Amino acid sequence: MLVEHAYGSTEVPVQPERAISFSQAWTDAFASLGHPVATEVVSTLFEAGVPWSTDAAGESITNSGGGADAISSFGVEEIAAKDPDVIFAGYVPDQETFDALSAIAPTVATVGTGKVDDWREVTTAAGDIVGDADSAEEVISGVDDLMHKVSEDHPAVDGATFAYAAYAEGSFSVISSPEDAANRFFTDLGMTLAADDISGTETNRGISVSAENISLLDMDLLALWVRADSPDDIAGWSALPSVEHRTAAELDSPAATALGAPTALSIPWLLDQLTPYFANL
Repeated sequence: MLVEHAYGSTEVPVQPERAISFSQAWTDAFASLGHPVATEVVSTLFEAGVPWSTDAAGESITNSGGGADAISSFGVEEIAAKDPDVIFAGYVPDQETFDALSAIAPTVATVGTGKVDDWREVTTAAGDIVGDADSAEEVISGVDDLMHKVSEDHPAVDGATFAYAAYAEGSFSVISSPEDAANRFFTDLGMTLAADDISGTETNRGISVSAENISLLDMDLLALWVRADSPDDIAGWSALPSVEHRTAAELDSPAATALGAPTALSIPWLLDQLTPYFANL
């Protein structure tokens, strides 16, 4: 089974028995199809498991690194020691690392055009790998139906403006790219990205907004990953429309992970977390 990814294409064995996954999208795709991977490597944030899935893999190993650091912090030698028949790596920082992984087993880097795996493409590929394309299609359509139901149940969602940002130490980092997975999650619901209307310091992922300019965060819904203390004490926070209307969703790390790297299993859970805010639009 040939899988296209960021570093080309890889022939993946069908019905793999010793798959190791660093990608929650792949882990959840196989779990949703009843074929859990042999080993998943997750952040120490999820030592007790992710809140949207249990028993998603035969073995779960925690790793201090995450995102771009996941592979390097775990170590190529440790991966080799698991004797995998395929590696679902997700983000791979460079060709050298990809080549080192490929020397161990067939390796799949990020699938799709973004920086994280596209959950639909991954779920489709997982279905082909386990010989159950019909079930994969049902999983995808089931999630899409849940997303469509949001605007049916809460018509104000359609066209509502939003922004997704991380908050720490008095500063808001607004994710501005429309191709970012978190922003695509909301635009798939019919919402409108408001980042183009926000001015601030450009960063590698978006726009940095200082506490003094908090009034720029003037949108219908604000999804905020609170990485440290809450912004409640910042002057002007309580006057934001989203705070006044209770559509400012302060997200913990699991919810931010589900939003930043959506999967077939995390999206239904995330929709449940966000429903109270959709209801207030």
